[in-house]
Amino acid sequence: VSGVTMFSSVTAAPISAQELDASYWIKNMVSTVRFSEAVKALVSQSGPAKIRRKVAIAYAAAIEIGPAAAFQGPLMQILTAHDDRLAGSIMYTSLLSRGTSAEVSALTAAGRLWAQGNNIFCSSIRRSPNFLVE
Repeated sequence: VSGVTMFSSVTAAPISAQELDASYWIKNMVSTVRFSEAVKALVSQSGPAKIRRKVAIAYAAAIEIGPAAAFQGPLMQILTAHDDRLAGSIMYTSLLSRGTSAEVSALTAAGRLWAQGNNIFCSSIRRSPNFLVE
């Protein structure tokens, strides 16, 4: 996705889509998780010169692509330890929520991102046969 940066918990650095090959995912499964280092690297990048936020950082949201918002607590702890204003500056959302259909939780995450001012390309969302559109 253009304009979206993924930070790897394998390398603790930004990673491009081209690098997400089979060998990367093998390393991901067998390597030590460097989540804290990756988050610190992410928030250490300088943000845009003109912002209307508490902290000058380059990112406005953290999106967890995984089950049940497992990293929300650790993420907020890392952000608070790095700068106590960060936890309130970065919106967190998870694409999946325990006890909620994946379709509903993903669309809820998209809605939260849109409400924050991010572009959501609805034409990219595939509709299932039983997806209700009003």
